Formats: sequence, C-alpha cells, structure tokens
Amino acid sequence: MKFGKILTYLTLFVVACLAKPDLNSRADDNGVIAIAGRLFQRIVTGKQDHTTVALFSVDATTMNCEICRLIEPQFKALAYSYKQKYGLDSGIRFVYADFGKNKNLFEQFGIETVPNFWVFKPKTVVPIAADLSNGVDADKLAALVLKETGKGAPIVYRQDPAKKYASLVSTVLCGAALFFTRKMLLNVFTSRKVWAALSIITVITLSSGFMFTRIRFSPYSQRGEHGENLWLAGSQQYQFGAEVQVVSLIYTALTMSTIFLAVIAPKVQGAKRQTLFIFFWLVVLWLGYSFLVDVFQRKMQMYPFKLLL
Repeated sequence: MKFGKILTYLTLFVVACLAKPDLNSRADDNGVIAIAGRLFQRIVTGKQDHTTVALFSVDATTMNCEICRLIEPQFKALAYSYKQKYGLDSGIRFVYADFGKNKNLFEQFGIETVPNFWVFKPKTVVPIAADLSNGVDADKLAALVLKETGKGAPIVYRQDPAKKYASLVSTVLCGAALFFTRKMLLNVFTSRKVWAALSIITVITLSSGFMFTRIRFSPYSQRGEHGENLWLAGSQQYQFGAEVQVVSLIYTALTMSTIFLAVIAPKVQGAKRQTLFIFFWLVVLWLGYSFLVDVFQRKMQMYPFKLLL
C-alpha cells in the first residue's frame, strides 16, 4: 500500500516537472509576455497556430534610446487593448524581447538596431516589420496588427491610480516650493551669469547634433561587421547618440578652456601660477581641437586638416 502511494506521488512529481506551463500565465497585467532564454522558440516554432506580435527593443534606462522609451508604453497599451476586447485567448500573443536578456535571439534574427516591431503570422518564422519612421503611436502599431490578423481593438490606456495621486501630490509640493523660494528664484533668473551658462549649454546641445538624433530617432550605437560596438557613424549624413555625447564633451572642454583663459587667467595672482594656469588650459584647448578634428576626419576621409592626432 505504501509502495503504491509512493509510486503515485512520484508519478505526479514527474508529470509536474515535465509539464510545460501555460504561456498565458506568463503574461503580465498588460497581456505582454517578457521573453527570456528560449521562451521565444516555444512561442514562434514555425508550426504555431497563433499570431505573435513582438517588440524587440532595449531597456531605455540602461541605454540612451529615446524611441525605445517612447514605443514601450505604446506597445503595452496595444497589448492591453487587445486583452480587454478579446482576452488572452484571442489567437494573438504579444511578446517583448529586451536586448540585455536575449542577445542570442537578436543575433539569430540579425538585429543591429532597435526597436523593431514585428508580426509573426501562424506557421511561419518570417516576420512582417512595421515602418517606425512615421511614429510609434499605439494606433499606428494597431493598424499593422489589424491588417495582418483581421482583428482590431480601440486603444485603451491603463489608468494607474497611484501615479495619478503621486502626480497630484508632486504638483502641490512643487507649487509650495516655488512659493517659498520665489525671491531666490527671482535673483537666479535675473542673473547674467545664469543666462550666460544657459546660453552656452543650449548652443553646445544644439550644435553637437542632439536635435538631429531626436528627429531621426537615431540609435545610441550600432554593431559593426565584426560584432564591435560602433559609437561613430562613418558618414556626414548620419549620427549616433553616443557620438552626440562625445562631441558635446569636446565642445564643453573647448568652451571651458576659452572661458578660463579669457576671464579667470588675468585674475590669477603670481606670475608663475598664472603661467602654469595658462599653459594647462592651452594644452586642454589643443587636445580638444585635436580630438574634434579627428572626429571630422573619421566622418569624412577627405577632411584635409589635422592637429595632434
């Protein structure tokens, strides 16, 4: 009798271990399944009887990808809208693959830039890609899903009461802080030095290519032919996010060098200290221009000028 019970329990244990969990149970409150490991191969097998709507992206908090940050809530709203209308058994699965957790999967599909919004129709592993150059609104993403599946859903954005109350509290606290610090803020905003600093920051930001990458939704970096991480786009017509940061740092160093030499250097006491001060910032100025010219040469091979590098 005891042997029979042991055998029964052992059988149940083996069945529980071998049983594959329901994929719907992996979906979050929005109806999105987060991909990790080989889970994607279980969803898109080439023999699947459902449509898979996939977002291949990167966590915007770990990598500077503005379009990734914009599309993620839109994708969640899309999945939530279909969940509200059809439930999780609609024949459409929404999955999210983060680059940091699925590097092998990204390599498998040859993904070099993010994000990618793809639709995998039943019984195929060949994706249908959406054109994200015209925007990443949930309505535009839904148009592709409707076209490929014949099922549509009005977009519904989840309301988070906690965020609503937090926003209200933040507004009240900010209003109170502005009221009690109004005199100090008035002195700050009427200061010539503050406006000069803001002007310099604005000029550096705009001249370094920040607006270009924002408008074009340029990636932060890109994979090269040999798998290396490229931070500099080898063309005058394109620019990466990392390149903008590097150029901004160079412009900042050049600006600070010029300001220190023109404004601070004449006020330094002692001939020896003043000479060392001027020499140091002249070196920084020379190195800054050398790096800047080197960047220009990398982007345009025919660029004729060269300094230290």
